[in-house]
Amino acid sequence: MDQHSLNLCSFNCRSIKSSFTEVCNLCDSCYFIFIQEHWLLPDELHILNTIHRDFYGVGYSAVELSNDILSGRPYGGTCILYRKSLAQYVNTVNSYDPRITAVSFNTNIGSILIICVYMPIDYGTYDSYEQYADICAKIVALYEDSESVNILLCGDFNCQPGSRFYNLYTDLFGNLNLVESDVKRLTSGFTYCNDSGTVTSWVTSYVIIGLTA
Repeated sequence: MDQHSLNLCSFNCRSIKSSFTEVCNLCDSCYFIFIQEHWLLPDELHILNTIHRDFYGVGYSAVELSNDILSGRPYGGTCILYRKSLAQYVNTVNSYDPRITAVSFNTNIGSILIICVYMPIDYGTYDSYEQYADICAKIVALYEDSESVNILLCGDFNCQPGSRFYNLYTDLFGNLNLVESDVKRLTSGFTYCNDSGTVTSWVTSYVIIGLTA
């Protein structure tokens, strides 16, 4: 692919069905959209290809369907939307985990592994800490198993300085030699707002874009 500036964005939509208009608007100005918490069932993932006429979508559902029995809550799920004009340069990379959607993107500087991630929330339990560590390990393994020279990692990291997960988060970025673009480029504002709009905060690395050096 020839050198070109590509706009990217990440959005925890908390149901892509109820955020259809917002996602469509993002598609109008971006080439890649990284979605967390789309809340789609496995048999609804085809909706990702109908959100915008110029976009394809690939993703995982957080729900398992076994013998037509619904297992798990419909919350969660990740996906990547990308412009159809880029389809010849994009290949799906299997992660086998609904918290991670990945594609490889062939460019004139080599292949880039592009990952959308929705990290576990800290419930103060040992299991939640282990789940966070497990997703970090899977991200590193995806990169090590790929032929990509660079990695671009975006998503909702559910982490901020001083939190219990922060050491795992910093180890992940240290291991992959990544740059925190939200910290480097954004100087004001917030990355989280509650449903009523009364509480805002900066959750470190809510949107992360980084390339290995």
